[in-house]
Amino acid sequence: MKRILRPFLTLLMLVVWASGFAQDTETIDFSSKGYSNAQKISKVLGENVTLTFTANGGTAPTYYNSGTAIRLYKKNILNISSTKTIVGIDFELTQGNLTKSCFNSGTYNGTTNKWSGEAT
Repeated sequence: MKRILRPFLTLLMLVVWASGFAQDTETIDFSSKGYSNAQKISKVLGENVTLTFTANGGTAPTYYNSGTAIRLYKKNILNISSTKTIVGIDFELTQGNLTKSCFNSGTYNGTTNKWSGEAT
């Protein structure tokens, strides 16, 4: 039986432009959101950031408290949007990996799990 590794996102740290050259950091920690174990997740709201999870024909993205993470499955889509310009994202993965082909803008470094660019 072939095992497919799936990314487990435990938290995201986003660097957003507040105004001019000033930058704010927003951290989204899924374990602090009050989700129940095995809860299907479609949207996570931060202060300035919205994470939208879509199954896209696969198993629905699901929160598990055993790893305090949201598990993304094959075909899943994570859309990150913000009211401010995002200039960097640090992904904390407990298992699995992301690839450069997962992103439609900016630059992703698979060694450091960091995205950089300029997008809302």
